[in-house]
Amino acid sequence: MSQRDLGILYDGPTHRRVVDLSGPLEVPPLTATEMRALGAYQRRVDLERSSIYRRLKPRIRQLTGALAYQPAQDPPRVPDHPFVRVVSWNIERGTRLPGVTALFAEHPEARDADIILLNEVDRGLARSGNRDVCLELARRLDMHMLFGNGYLALAPWPLPQGQTGETNQLGMHGNAILSRHPVLQAECFSVPVTSDRHDCPDRRLGHKKGLWARVRTPAGPLTVAAIHLDSNTSPERRGWQMRGVLLHLRRRGVTERILLGGDLNTSTFDFSSMAALVMDVAGKLLVGGPLGIMEECRHPERRHERPLFDALEQEGFTWREQNPQAVETCRFEVEELEDACAVMSFPPAPMIRAIAWYLRHLGGVAPFKLDWFASRGLRPVGQPAVIHRPTFNGHRVSDHDPVLVDVAW
Repeated sequence: MSQRDLGILYDGPTHRRVVDLSGPLEVPPLTATEMRALGAYQRRVDLERSSIYRRLKPRIRQLTGALAYQPAQDPPRVPDHPFVRVVSWNIERGTRLPGVTALFAEHPEARDADIILLNEVDRGLARSGNRDVCLELARRLDMHMLFGNGYLALAPWPLPQGQTGETNQLGMHGNAILSRHPVLQAECFSVPVTSDRHDCPDRRLGHKKGLWARVRTPAGPLTVAAIHLDSNTSPERRGWQMRGVLLHLRRRGVTERILLGGDLNTSTFDFSSMAALVMDVAGKLLVGGPLGIMEECRHPERRHERPLFDALEQEGFTWREQNPQAVETCRFEVEELEDACAVMSFPPAPMIRAIAWYLRHLGGVAPFKLDWFASRGLRPVGQPAVIHRPTFNGHRVSDHDPVLVDVAW
């Protein structure tokens, strides 16, 4: 299946319209009956031939790029500082929403965030309690909420053997932006497609989207963008995705003063195929061994992920001053990798077990620097920060750490 085919199968036009926001905005979801009927098809080819898919195709196209907006119910509290504080966080679907809420309500730095950029946000998925994660969080924090959908998850995420769970209600998964300042314009737009995700355990329709918003701050308008790039691809393809994102933003005319943040998945590894991954890992082991691999994962910008950072620099974006250097934002632990064998089809279980074996001899944890900020027309104020391993009631809140930056102009 070609990149072009993947881009249009379920997602409609690559470039969507910019929306001027003056009140609540929502796209009606599919019904639970329609979701179950679509999710019954294990193979894409059978789904495409079905009468229900043909009937619902226009709505599916609309929903896999849907934009939702809910203004705050009361005027938000605006922190009194001479900059704009932005936190970006991949919240791992929002499955531990009370912990996410507690961090933004109580953490001495995060609680004064003017704008929050979120990746991996569920709306109505069984794995996160069928909650509207971003709306609940916005209501608790008294902030304006913007959500850009990327996927419809037709099946619930697999549970350990012998357990059963609820079905998905809305089945939406994407990015969100929360703001204490008024949101003027926004757009949910396509990120260049690298893979078909219908073979995921939750059988998704759609592909990754970016979400940008123009926000009216006391210092003037500011554009922010929540970006999430693919993990199951190569560094070269991630660079290609970033070029597509930046080209779209430039064509929209929103790059004069902009902060981009999100999980860019700069793992340094080539997950585009099993053969590519084996060759990649073998080559890195020969050159630097396991310790060398871990060091490169803390510095993806040095070599392996250069296509992505070259793309940013060529468009006039800066990123070195907006991010702590050599500080990981995500880590994989032995227990997590072994648990993943039950639901992941790629990498295969033998490779996951081999990686886990290596990790046991290296302290049991593999660090990665995946989450970044980049800006144009802005200057950082003070030092950017990573909020390390936030926990709630003794449990980790997400597999990623929040990253924070203060900007001015």
